Amino acid sequence: MATKILSVIIATYCVYGGIDIGPVVIKEDGQSMTRYAVGGSTNIKIQDQSMIILPHNSGCQIAKSAANSYAPDIFVDYKLRNKTFSFTADISTVGCSCNAALYLVTMPGYSSDNQPNPGKDGDYYCDANDVNGEWCWEMDIMEANKYSIQIIVMQMM
Repeated sequence: MATKILSVIIATYCVYGGIDIGPVVIKEDGQSMTRYAVGGSTNIKIQDQSMIILPHNSGCQIAKSAANSYAPDIFVDYKLRNKTFSFTADISTVGCSCNAALYLVTMPGYSSDNQPNPGKDGDYYCDANDVNGEWCWEMDIMEANKYSIQIIVMQMM
């Protein structure tokens, strides 16, 4: 999966139990930026510092700098209003009943007292489905397999 501008839950540099995978260069406002991510899979591959290859059942979040553990201040907060967001995804091997997803969330998750909350998994992940015990805004850019694709804006309840 190649990236040009990426501000989503997907990979750039992954740390899992302190194992570093590698940096990726993302174009932001016309500037090439080295970004990093934290994630839960050691099988993620970075190719040519511009392509992220995610195996089944994996994902990463974009971070400002390399990290050995999750913290609420590591995530990149992209401002996409009046910007172009582009990416290339090869979903030719994603079969039926599988979902290759590219989406935006407002990490870190916050608790009701307006403090960052690591949630059940300790990674500050949040989404519109309350995964990890924290709700936040989510916009699905792509949910797809080799047979279909859809885009959804989810509303928090």
